[in-house]
Amino acid sequence: MRNLDYLTNANFHLANTNPVTLLRLEGCKLFNNYNLINSLPNLNTLRVTNVNWSLSNLTLLDRLLGLMGIDDNGYTINQSYLAGTVTLTGTVYEGKYNSYMSAWSPDLTIDYSNANWVQ
Repeated sequence: MRNLDYLTNANFHLANTNPVTLLRLEGCKLFNNYNLINSLPNLNTLRVTNVNWSLSNLTLLDRLLGLMGIDDNGYTINQSYLAGTVTLTGTVYEGKYNSYMSAWSPDLTIDYSNANWVQ
């Protein structure tokens, strides 16, 4: 789904999430992509922009780190693609943070200023 400016969770319904293995969600600024991603148990390829998440743990980022991605031209790449901002609370481990930044920086900003930093 790309550039659907008026798409919201209220006007989107996916009856069966099991068959969905690829998600490309770009430019859908009103859509809560966090909820959709969490509802897709078989997701293996991901490209998402307009990330604006506040996370109390690293479970979702760990899951997404292991997924394939889609580049600007629509080709499959070896790493999922995230763009936007994630604010972390709870505990953040330096090694995991470095893995996230290696995978998604500079397009994803990760704010850990309110988190417990562990080296």
